Amino acid sequence: MKIFIILLLVFFVNFSLNGFSQQVDTLFHPEIIKKYNSYINFQETNNIIIKYCDPTFPKSDSHSYNTDLQKYAKEHTPIPVLIRKGYSEIEKASFESKLILWKSKNPYYPQFIPYHLYKMNLTIKDDVIFYENALKEWIKSNPEKYKEINNLVE
Repeated sequence: MKIFIILLLVFFVNFSLNGFSQQVDTLFHPEIIKKYNSYINFQETNNIIIKYCDPTFPKSDSHSYNTDLQKYAKEHTPIPVLIRKGYSEIEKASFESKLILWKSKNPYYPQFIPYHLYKMNLTIKDDVIFYENALKEWIKSNPEKYKEINNLVE
C-alpha cells in the first residue's frame, strides 16, 4: 500500500511539474514579455492621442499612482474576450452585449492596465490580450479618430 501511495505521489508531482512548466513557458514567452514591457513602460506624449484618452486615467508621476491605478482597474474592467472557438449563438450574443456595455463605459483611447497585479487569476499575457483587443475595438469604433492619429504617425 505504501508503494502504491508513493508511486501515485510521484506520478502527480511529475504531472504537475510538467504541466506547470508548459504553463510558465506560455505565460513568460519572450514575445509576451517584450510586448508587456513596452506597454507598461510607455508614456503617451502625442497630444492628438492624449485628447482621446480618459482624463481620469492615473498619471504616472503621481505619488499615489499605484493606488490610483488599482482603483482605476477596479472601476474599468478588462474588455470581454472570446478565448476559444465554437461558441453557441447564445454565448456569442451574450459576448456581444457585454462588449457593447464595455465600449459604452470605455469610449476612450485604451491605455495599458496591468490587471494581473490586482486579480490573482490573471497573467501578463492576459494584460497584453486585453490591451490589444481594446485597441482593436477602439479603432473599429472610432475610424475617424484613428485616421487622424494614423496620419500623424505616417
